[in-house]
Amino acid sequence: MKKRFASSLMVHVLLVLFLIFFLAPILWMAISSLQPQENLMREVYRFTFDDIFCNYRELFANSRFLLSLKNTCLISIFATLFTIVFASCAAYVFARFNFKGKNPIMFSVYSIQMGPAVAFLIPLFFIFRNLKLIDNIWAMVLAITTFTIPMSMWIMLGFFKGIPKAIEESALIDGCTRLQTFVRIVLPLAKPGMISACLVTFISVWGEMLIALPLTLSKATPLTVFASSFSGVYTTNFGGAAAVSVISALPVVIIVLVFRKYLLRGLAEGAVKG
Repeated sequence: MKKRFASSLMVHVLLVLFLIFFLAPILWMAISSLQPQENLMREVYRFTFDDIFCNYRELFANSRFLLSLKNTCLISIFATLFTIVFASCAAYVFARFNFKGKNPIMFSVYSIQMGPAVAFLIPLFFIFRNLKLIDNIWAMVLAITTFTIPMSMWIMLGFFKGIPKAIEESALIDGCTRLQTFVRIVLPLAKPGMISACLVTFISVWGEMLIALPLTLSKATPLTVFASSFSGVYTTNFGGAAAVSVISALPVVIIVLVFRKYLLRGLAEGAVKG
């Protein structure tokens, strides 16, 4: 009994230590966002309650920040919508139909996720430069969906395979077309997978920076690129950078807390069935 209690206590202590280890940087970032720059530059740190929202007021008075926030919202929303539309159609085709070259095509699509994103940046840059789409929101959406569609396809493919073909065959016998069967029967049954794919896509797009760096200049800059502007040659605005990081992290934290059941269920069932 004592050994069981000691082992349980040790496990809980280790879990608490791991929790502190992972949460400490996040808490420090949140605290730093509430302090003016002079407090953060002191040799001995001192937390004060004087003008704790100064960094946030400066941000929302900054037109570049508001533009970056708007760009991030638009890019995340439209990239998620486009990804789900194309990924659901492609996943259904791969799950239900057999055709020549099916496996090589699937491998070529999934290989985008296997390789590092940086390997595709130079070709993407030259393509969009020749098309005169640099610093364009729609170019950002198109570039990002190149990397988000394979993951969404992988999640949704397992759900489509888990839907019995007999249900679709019954709908076809009753007079539904293939498109009506897909929209009215298959998609509602695959709802957990679609929600999971939407969440994963939105989270990944919201925090995207690597693709945005070479493809944006000023008009289509997202929050992640804007946050890097607080670091200068001789000084760094730690408070402003922390405030941007907190604002950037809030939507992701809220989504994970509110939809964590859908996220875990979609990822787990999609992986097992796939």
